[in-house]
Amino acid sequence: MKEKRVVVTGLGMVAPNGIGKEKFWEAIKSGKSGIKKISKDYEEETLCRSAGVIDGWDPLKFFTEEEAYALVRFSQFGVAGCKLALSDARLSIEELKKENSYNRGVALGTTTSGLEFMLEQYMLFKKNKQAIHPYTFSASVPNACASIIAILTDSRGPCKVFGSACAAANDAIGYGFNLIRNNKIDMMFVGGSETPLHPLVINACCIGGIVSKRGIIAPFDKDRDGTLLGEGAGILVLEESSHALNRGAHIYAEVVGYATTCDAHHLVRLLDSGEGIEKAMEFALKDAHISPEEIDYINAHGTGTIPNDKLETKVIKKVFKKHAYKLAVSSTKSMIGHLQGATGALESIATVLAIDQDLLIPTINYQTPDPECDLDYVPNKARDKEINFALKTNSGFGGINSVLIFKKFRK
Repeated sequence: MKEKRVVVTGLGMVAPNGIGKEKFWEAIKSGKSGIKKISKDYEEETLCRSAGVIDGWDPLKFFTEEEAYALVRFSQFGVAGCKLALSDARLSIEELKKENSYNRGVALGTTTSGLEFMLEQYMLFKKNKQAIHPYTFSASVPNACASIIAILTDSRGPCKVFGSACAAANDAIGYGFNLIRNNKIDMMFVGGSETPLHPLVINACCIGGIVSKRGIIAPFDKDRDGTLLGEGAGILVLEESSHALNRGAHIYAEVVGYATTCDAHHLVRLLDSGEGIEKAMEFALKDAHISPEEIDYINAHGTGTIPNDKLETKVIKKVFKKHAYKLAVSSTKSMIGHLQGATGALESIATVLAIDQDLLIPTINYQTPDPECDLDYVPNKARDKEINFALKTNSGFGGINSVLIFKKFRK
């Protein structure tokens, strides 16, 4: 059976530097950071004071009071992102319900899901066992957000959640891509949502030595000293191309390749050779039926940690050889923080917008070149460039590597 073409037709995001496509893209292309001081409620309890925070979040802009009460923060972000994506794709619930609901599905990535809420409820529980929220458990489980999106969109096909750490959203997008490509389904709502900004999580990352003491993320810079956590969500609407064209949808980009590997080496430490990331890139290129020389832009994992950026640069040079010095590489994390299970969602959204607008996304906070990181990282300022193929890579704890390839859509 001939493979179907898979396209991106809707984008919705709740990001530290902008809620909704217009605000998010304006911030991304202008290099505006969403890193800020952590809420005063948590300030005294945390070892580091900066993160990618959603300031002034008002769930009542997206939900009724009753709906908001039943949704914990990570679900509020994800479902709000879905509502924004539906609007952007010009899809109405009424129109969706006229189609076969088993031809639609949901796939999301998340790492901490409702952990923040459960920890808060546990503190209440210690004071008064009857004081906890009635939905403490059901609203906090990893599939809560995906299930609410399925209910919202009347999607009765697959509803899956990926917990593959920082590769989770990429895996969710790749899963949806494969379902549509293999003619199993017509539409998928994919992405990720994350709210890890609880003192327990932040302090664990600080003690683990991965958080910047300077309070900035400076990927690939010689003086980089770590990453910063972020919260938020990103949802993409994936459709089979003829389904999208028949309804006159705007197509941002086409998904053409996906691959995932595991280092099988260590829960935290990277494999020194970078072989797992290298193979994931090679397999994704093969899956997309393109050569390395056809890639114009890489949206990197780019955490700002010393070993990750060095290794990622090394792998790119191994896979792309001389072409590595002709393509552009940048890190969206420099502006939004590290959103763990949702990081690939917002970064994929940034990537497809880059393709749609032919604009290379900047890596901000880049000041001092590192001899071991010697590629074109699009420092501090966006740059016009025709982008036909872009590669999005993420790696997570446990050595899980996930790579997506997007293409400019042409009929």
